[in-house]
Amino acid sequence: AHIARRIGNEANTLAQLCGRLPLALRLAGSALAERPDLSPTEYTRRLKEGKERFEPVEASLNLSYELLNEEQQRLWPLLAVFPGTFTARAAATVLGLEFDPAAKLLGDLVRSSLLEWEDKDERYRLHDLARSFADQRLGETERGAAQKRHAEYFLLLLWVTHDLYLKGGESLDWSLRLFDADWINVQEGFAWAASRFLEDEAAAKICDDYPNAGTFLLALRQHPRERIRWREIALAAARRVKNRGNEGAHVGNLGLAYMALGEPRRAMELYEQWLTIAREIGNRQAESAALGNLGNAYHLLGEPRRTIEHFEQALDITREIADRQLEGKALGSLGNAYAKLGERRRAVEFYEQALAIAQETGDRLGEGVTLGNLGLTYVDLDEPHRAIEFFERRLAIAREIGDRRGKAKTSWDLAWAVVKEGDRARAAGWPVSITDDLARAADLMQ
Repeated sequence: AHIARRIGNEANTLAQLCGRLPLALRLAGSALAERPDLSPTEYTRRLKEGKERFEPVEASLNLSYELLNEEQQRLWPLLAVFPGTFTARAAATVLGLEFDPAAKLLGDLVRSSLLEWEDKDERYRLHDLARSFADQRLGETERGAAQKRHAEYFLLLLWVTHDLYLKGGESLDWSLRLFDADWINVQEGFAWAASRFLEDEAAAKICDDYPNAGTFLLALRQHPRERIRWREIALAAARRVKNRGNEGAHVGNLGLAYMALGEPRRAMELYEQWLTIAREIGNRQAESAALGNLGNAYHLLGEPRRTIEHFEQALDITREIADRQLEGKALGSLGNAYAKLGERRRAVEFYEQALAIAQETGDRLGEGVTLGNLGLTYVDLDEPHRAIEFFERRLAIAREIGDRRGKAKTSWDLAWAVVKEGDRARAAGWPVSITDDLARAADLMQ
């Protein structure tokens, strides 16, 4: 009655026909509000006929669908390829329309309650029941074409968020917001490409590009085992399309995921393959990254001299090609190596250089990691007061960029520094969520 006041005496009958279900009621009210030429009596008659074939919600959906014009009936089901919320720009791409006609169509669909608008996030969504109903009206050819456009759009969005992330600062925050809002769509796009790459070369190229487009953000949001699954599929796709450069990148990132799982020997095998490919195709940036990661593997295996040898080679290349971010990572890695050797003051020198570069380039993740390493080094130097300062800064960055693993590890490191300092009262001003973790960790360590 609120949506369509002219419903009058038909309200009770329509409510019963709709099974008193919110979606069905909104569909009925919206249809009557948008179609002044459709009387409540006529709508009730048509809904009764629909109920002879469908359940209440499906009957309401079917009638609202029948009231659309031919073009709207063709286009609305295509939106079923979105698994969650989406923007008007994404919808325009999937629908194959220019932005303005797409926005008009979306507005018409919202008014008919076949589409929902979430004002808080400024995004559209299909009700789960509406999505299922719409999907049933798609032919395989139409669905496949829409899914391809969907996958291509979110691959492009991944590249945009990647570039924003690398700019650092406010751009990094914006990249995380964009990525998180469409994470479910990104996963759907990759899943579609992964399911078709063996028989479809276009899908293989999309599948090959997805993990590289989202390298840094995926490292923050995916468990290492999920990263391995994506990279193994993308590696097979890269080999299918004979993209040697991407093949190397996938192999190297597989190594990173295995390192995160604590499997340095498996990682080392993959890094060696990456190094071979990088040298074969003359990619000096990849060569430096492969050498640096080999150094990390040797570091974890307790071979500091070989670690330093690889890091120094990597550092030389980064300076030769003037890649400041890679230079910062190489310097940070050298700091790790000297810390392992017990040369902590020298380690601090390298960390400070790495920190300056991370801040210069806006690499918030790298800045956070380096702050954490400085904190650990000052704990070992028996200067817990300074360590705590670095850990607090590291924790702030981890929260800012949504680095959950970094947040967990730093909470533990912070607890250790508090115990070393012997002053738990220092934690009194920290948020409850942190102090609870600290109390548990500190009790365990005592």
